[in-house]
Amino acid sequence: MGSHNLIISFRVLVAGVLLSSCPVLVGQSVLCPAAPDSAITYSLSAQSSELHSGDKALITVTVENVSQKTVPFWIENAADQGGLNFQFDVRDEQNTLAPDGHFTRAMKGISDPHYLTSETPVARSGGCIDLLPSETRKYTVDIARLYDVTSPGKYAITLVHTSDTNKSVAESNTLVLKITSPAGK
Repeated sequence: MGSHNLIISFRVLVAGVLLSSCPVLVGQSVLCPAAPDSAITYSLSAQSSELHSGDKALITVTVENVSQKTVPFWIENAADQGGLNFQFDVRDEQNTLAPDGHFTRAMKGISDPHYLTSETPVARSGGCIDLLPSETRKYTVDIARLYDVTSPGKYAITLVHTSDTNKSVAESNTLVLKITSPAGK
């Protein structure tokens, strides 16, 4: 067998092993079983509850294991988990859902080519971590990336987590951000 054929055979063998042993493409639930509904709580906070229109709307998501057991938790390989690992309900003062922001539209491109942009992930990646009993983890999310919160007014933000396995829903506290006119206007 020539060296060229050996290299091709090795590549096929490695690709076959990787694909057969790595069910990442199948979905998160294969790699990371869902934690029991009552095991994880979510809470939202912000350094400032008042922001100027057009500013980043950074909020902190705190994830806490409130059980007495170690539980699995999926985390995406991204600095901002918003839109990937965390989904939100964002409503204005009239209780109307805020329009999608640029990244939320890009995420829709995964299943609908009409929304396909350069920000649409080709594939999602991440891993399952263990949250120890009473352990908390904090993640920063830019809500303005996910929803159009540029109109002045108050926006009520709630994290909504739907379990892939049992379709149950867990919600965080509701955080209210006040958006004011841009600075200098």
